[in-house]
Amino acid sequence: MKINIIIKTVLLLFISMKVTNLFSQTKLVINAKPGGVYHLNDIKNVKIIVNGNGGIDNPFIIRGNSSVVSGNSFIQINGNNIKIENVKFINNNISFSESRGLLSIGTNILKVNNIEVVNLSFFGRDSFKKYDMSTQFHFIYANADNLIIRNCVFKRKKNRLPIIHVNANLKNVLIKHNSFLDVENPPSDLAIEAIRAGLAEGQTTLLKIEENIFKNYFGDTEIISIKTNGVIISNNKFINSRSGVCIRWGNNCEIKGNLFEDVGMPIRISGNNIVVSENIFNNSNNRSIFLMYGGKEYPKVNNIYLNNNIFHNYYNLHVTKVKSNDIPPQNIHQFNNILYKNEKRIPIKNLSLSLGQTEKLLLNEKFSNKNVKEYLITQ
Repeated sequence: MKINIIIKTVLLLFISMKVTNLFSQTKLVINAKPGGVYHLNDIKNVKIIVNGNGGIDNPFIIRGNSSVVSGNSFIQINGNNIKIENVKFINNNISFSESRGLLSIGTNILKVNNIEVVNLSFFGRDSFKKYDMSTQFHFIYANADNLIIRNCVFKRKKNRLPIIHVNANLKNVLIKHNSFLDVENPPSDLAIEAIRAGLAEGQTTLLKIEENIFKNYFGDTEIISIKTNGVIISNNKFINSRSGVCIRWGNNCEIKGNLFEDVGMPIRISGNNIVVSENIFNNSNNRSIFLMYGGKEYPKVNNIYLNNNIFHNYYNLHVTKVKSNDIPPQNIHQFNNILYKNEKRIPIKNLSLSLGQTEKLLLNEKFSNKNVKEYLITQ
């Protein structure tokens, strides 16, 4: 009888250990040092904390061999002069209370420096609970100066929050040669931007978003959402997507040399001193550039320069007025823009205007309801 009790106890303990190990998360702490390399193998249900620093000229490297990070796993970088490369994040599900991103570079209170992210891949899970706030997270969250994110692939994100979020008040951030692909139109309560910069809280120095591709992306009305100052968005391709670039709350930004092909809302602007130049618009709809009335929800729009852009099929400048916003756009300067329609080259009239000067334009009310009025500026 005593032997049977012992056997049953051991068996119960063994089953308990198996269940605990199956659902638990282990912790791995990596201590960075100059010139060091950590070879990352496949991991599942592991939180990796990287402390310490590499060297400025000889960074610490976290190197995968197409290694897979899955399950309840994330990587938190707390040090400086660190490079991470050749890692795949597949079908992850983490808690936002533990980590803001699958890869978190710094924290909301810790800014790190000199970080390079190269050749990473992120593939979203098949499904999430639509209203579960605990399972929202970014693929990459960054609070770092001198940051490079390049040659990465981001696909099929389904849960709330942007794929990449970078804080405001950063210096020298480059997001280049990445692919953002196949994000479905989510429920109305979800926001899945591809890149969000800032939260309307400060100035950024040399944040460049360039030579990326956004294809079959329907996650939000703002694929790139800019809420900080001094951002350059150049030479990107937006193809078959819900939206393009939204300067939501930013000044002194430039949107240059981008391609918008079959994009629902290519450019939307709220802010001052914005240059939109040398872009190509090739859309089957009649939507091109949107300017917002300023007020409670949006900053005023002033000093907008639209120059040397090429429009295929349509050119329209829309003005959108949301309820409680009553400051009209001012000082809109258009010059050297070209429209191609039915293979005919049509120069667009050079024009400077402010919305209050109604004698300088034809203002047609296109759409209105209780909260929103949209106007169309034509020549």
